[in-house]
Amino acid sequence: MRYLAQVSAVAAFAAAFSITGCSLHGSAAPQPGRGSGAALSGPLVGSPDTGTTPILYVAQYGSNAIQIYDQAGTNQSPIGTLTSSLSGPWGLFVTGTEDLYVANLAGADVVIFHKGATSPYKTLSDPGELPVIAVVDSTGTVYVANNKTTRGGPGSVSVYAGGSTTPTSRLTVPNNIEVLWCALNNHHNLFVGYYKTNHTNGLVKFVGGAGTAKSADVTIQFPGQMEFDSAQDLVFADENASTVNVYELPTKTPVAQYATPSGGTIVGLALTKRSANFYVSDYGTGAVYEFSYPAGVLVDTISTGLGTSSPPTGVATDPSAPL
Repeated sequence: MRYLAQVSAVAAFAAAFSITGCSLHGSAAPQPGRGSGAALSGPLVGSPDTGTTPILYVAQYGSNAIQIYDQAGTNQSPIGTLTSSLSGPWGLFVTGTEDLYVANLAGADVVIFHKGATSPYKTLSDPGELPVIAVVDSTGTVYVANNKTTRGGPGSVSVYAGGSTTPTSRLTVPNNIEVLWCALNNHHNLFVGYYKTNHTNGLVKFVGGAGTAKSADVTIQFPGQMEFDSAQDLVFADENASTVNVYELPTKTPVAQYATPSGGTIVGLALTKRSANFYVSDYGTGAVYEFSYPAGVLVDTISTGLGTSSPPTGVATDPSAPL
């Protein structure tokens, strides 16, 4: 049965709404608000200038925070925490220039941080939408997957071209109840996972990040965060199956599959540079697991600074896996 994460919108939303899967349901949810003040607690090793320390970002929707970890170590403690301008952070993405994009699910916007900064330097507004994740093409175009509208309408993808801070166009995902996550490959093609009106799960492809959606369906129980590895295979978290699946598109069935030790609900996924390892966030157990790739050996379990009271959602690595 689909796991339901309890989350809600900010007070400006007139009514409760719901995301299925790792999805929004109004009644028993926490009431997130904007984080107060620019706060990065603890020393951040590796400055924005040198970028010497490979780090892991972990979003926590319930506490309006992003924990920052050194990738080295075992069950390591956070080396910093971001809170400024966060309102229900869900999906995370790091660009090749080490900017961190944070989708504020409860804030209807995306905030962008330079590495090492405590406050965002730019905000992309996404009015009337519930943004799940922002991904950035090598051309600079930003794509924001919107779970639903704030009034409960179907999801979509907002497009920001030419450095715009407001949407310049929108991509239509056909017959959806909700849009979940998206990823770009190195041919500028955008892939979007979604939940269909017939209550099955789908994956569509926008060639060149534009135009009409084309079916790219794969066998998956419920789409979580996804990325393309260095071989341009799609690595896809399956929330319901508690697995990470690898697809050599257009093949619909996984060519490899990795299970978590806990059998929890995998939401976030991020590959390291050169796809040597990957991280997955488990919403059910409140931990983040690191596996070698493609061997699939469990390397690390991170629970310090996390937990079930404020479980992890999206994750991202810096430096990130290149498109």
